[in-house]
Amino acid sequence: LGSFPRQLILTIDAIPDDDICTGTKSKFTVLLKTILYTTDSLAGYEIDISYDTSKVVIDQALKVKTISNKIPSSNFFFRIREPGIASVIGFLDYNEGYLSGDSILVVLSGFWKNPLCTDSTIVKIAEFIPAFEFGTEDRPIVLNNTCLLFNRTKESLSSSIELTDSKSVVDSIEYEKLK
Repeated sequence: LGSFPRQLILTIDAIPDDDICTGTKSKFTVLLKTILYTTDSLAGYEIDISYDTSKVVIDQALKVKTISNKIPSSNFFFRIREPGIASVIGFLDYNEGYLSGDSILVVLSGFWKNPLCTDSTIVKIAEFIPAFEFGTEDRPIVLNNTCLLFNRTKESLSSSIELTDSKSVVDSIEYEKLK
């Protein structure tokens, strides 16, 4: 009996870098996570990330302290392929081995266009293309490709509710600032 090739699972996740309440450019970080073994024979990739251009800007890809750190800077590229599609391409030099690790493959960062309102958007892996030979057989690739991104940290909204009498309730949230 032959062995079934291992699945490659690529997951997208995001974390906000600062709180929207500061009124500055509200930054975010998108993480692409996976587990890669040298036997997977992944020497490079092209990843397209889709996003809503009316809400966010993705402005860079980073490889420091990721699985992609092994890729030479001369072989690591970030570009906006078209409005709403950020593309990252990375590949090892010939005979430099393969990418491996149980960690973050690559990081993208960006900012919200309107940092003064509470909002959310979807960021997705639109496509993942392995470069060169990727294993010796057809390899199933699973994309956990949808991430809901918020421009407010959960801890940033605090409120208190006060019962002044049996007929009125007062809370401390300034709703005009949340629009």
